[in-house]
Formats: sequence, C-alpha cells, structure tokens
Amino acid sequence: MHFSRSKLETAPAIRHGDVEKHPEAAMRWLGIWLDSSLSFRVHAEKWTAKSQAVAHHLRGLTNTIHGPLPSAVRSAVRACVEPVLLYGTELIKRKYQAPTESSFRTRLRRTNELLAPCPRPALMQKRFGKGQDTPLQTAQKGESAEAFLQWIETVEPATWIVYSDGSLSSEGAASYGFAIHQKDLSICDGSGRLGPAEVFDAEATGALEGLKAALNLQDRRHETL
Repeated sequence: MHFSRSKLETAPAIRHGDVEKHPEAAMRWLGIWLDSSLSFRVHAEKWTAKSQAVAHHLRGLTNTIHGPLPSAVRSAVRACVEPVLLYGTELIKRKYQAPTESSFRTRLRRTNELLAPCPRPALMQKRFGKGQDTPLQTAQKGESAEAFLQWIETVEPATWIVYSDGSLSSEGAASYGFAIHQKDLSICDGSGRLGPAEVFDAEATGALEGLKAALNLQDRRHETL
C-alpha cells in the first residue's frame, strides 16, 4: 500500500521473494480500513454495511402487531448496531478535527504587545450586589399564611379556589393532589402519581390538573374561578 495525499499516478508492485505483491484499493489493519489517501471512505462504507445488516435484522423482528418492547429494541441497537457503526471513529475524528490556532505573530498581536498593560475594571454583576430583596425571598411561612388568610376573606363567596400540592416518596415516586373549594364547601378533589420525577414536576402537574378539573366544572356550572 502506497500512502499519499495526492492521487497516485503509478502504484509499483513489491516483490517478496518469488511473490509479487500489487497494492490494493484498501488494506485492513486492526479493523481499520486504510486507503491510499487516508480518507477512510472505504472504512465508513464497510462498517456502515455491517451495521445496516444488523439493523435490518432487528427491524425484521419488530412490527406493529407483535415483537419485543421498544426499550429492548433500543438496548439492542445501542449494544449491537452503534458499536459496529462507530468503530474507529476516534481515529477518523482526529483527521478531520479543526487545526489548532497558529502561533504566528500577526500585526495585531505585535501591536498589542507594544501597549502598556493596564488592569481592567472589575464590574460586579447586579444580582450579586447589595440591594433590596423581593418579598418572595424574605417572606416567612407564618407571614405568608397570615397574608393568605387576609386575602381569602376578600374573595367573593361564589369564587372557586384550587389548592394543589406535590410530594416525593422515599422510593423516589412523585405524587400530586388537588382540591377545589367554594368558601367552606368542597367541590371536587383528585390525585395521581407520576412515578420517578421531581417534586417540582408533581406540584406543577397538580396545579395543572386542578385547573383542568375546575374549568370542566365551570363550563357546566358557570361559576367564577
């Protein structure tokens, strides 16, 4: 095999004893197919064909009526198709990586070296400066509860209020719940489980499901939400 960046006009043969060896289009070394210009085109074609054969075999095992679970198929693709398709990509990636920055001193760099060094002013970001905190950052639970009780006294008796909350069990399963009240009367409530999720997801889902239930009941009763 003769390696060259330019196209070879002649490819002379090599004699090994009485045997004459002629260079081929590509040679295999440790699973990597090397062509004369090191473009790795032959390597990509051969390993892509192997991975496609495995992918077509997995496709034949699955259909819309019966077959393995999608999670099992994804695991099989990661275990059988991707390693074959990506074999030797580390070597190919090095060839096509962007060249490193040149150390050539341009005119702009030489001009910058002539300037006297000066310290840059340190600008403090506003969020780290001393300022007045918002009420949400400083409000205590007792103050928030008292403010809520004062607000609920101003709500009209015909208004519906949706309460929601989320929780996380010791097993990592998130659950949510909601309740719809009109003054001291309970209109509707519900709950559900999300499985493995965060408490924030459960709280958001509880608020969403509570509002959906209230809107569905509101369309039938024409109440204020």
